[in-house]
Amino acid sequence: MNGISKVLKKTISIEKLNGFLCRPAESRLLLNLHGFYDDYDVMNGIYGISQVSLKYRNDTHQTVEEGFTRESNGFYHEKNSEIVTAIGAYRFDLSVEDKFVGKLYHPIKPPINKMSHNFRLRLRNALFGNSETSNWQSLLMIPGVNENQAKLLYSNGIEDIGTLRAVNENEILIKDMPLEEISRLKLESIRIIFALSTNRINFLSGITAEDIKILQKEGIYLIRQLLEREIIPEGINEWKWSLLVKDAKRIIQ
Repeated sequence: MNGISKVLKKTISIEKLNGFLCRPAESRLLLNLHGFYDDYDVMNGIYGISQVSLKYRNDTHQTVEEGFTRESNGFYHEKNSEIVTAIGAYRFDLSVEDKFVGKLYHPIKPPINKMSHNFRLRLRNALFGNSETSNWQSLLMIPGVNENQAKLLYSNGIEDIGTLRAVNENEILIKDMPLEEISRLKLESIRIIFALSTNRINFLSGITAEDIKILQKEGIYLIRQLLEREIIPEGINEWKWSLLVKDAKRIIQ
């Protein structure tokens, strides 16, 4: 177990979990990490240590996947950790109006007592205000989402693609954005997260099985390899190539 996981486990023991479990169903447990706010370290502590993941073809030894995965040594891999509804990590900054600089972290397994999307949004704003640190710019990786739309999503509690992936679209009500569009955005966020975590061309928008076959024949398995290619592979038309490159740049760059 890594350092932050140990701190979280100690925090829970102080809260006397057995007594907490006997409280009414509306009870919520929010753990706060003060003084630990480095997003990379906090995520390692909560979700497991990040590590490089590589996969190769057995016959040619070509790299077909390069990304990252997480070890099963985070806080949420601990027994009974589903009692925790949310974890907030922050640091103090006395130079800004909203002194708590940080964010809330989603559980990776359903908590015993769930938090509604609207309540989570109110909690986020109350704790962090304008000092909330989620990467809302990640929403710009989604085709069709511009800066104004990304900020609209953020203001409605969808802070980044990770939040969007986990959101229950039936709880979301955004003016002038139909449920079908929210569902589309959610599916796109899942696709992009897979693309980021594997670097595989299979997750590029608009790619077909035939396109993948053609590109792999040319030794292109990874998104970065596609971007390094200067000549359009035979069998891929200019329009499709432009579409794939545009999506690859949107994700990688």
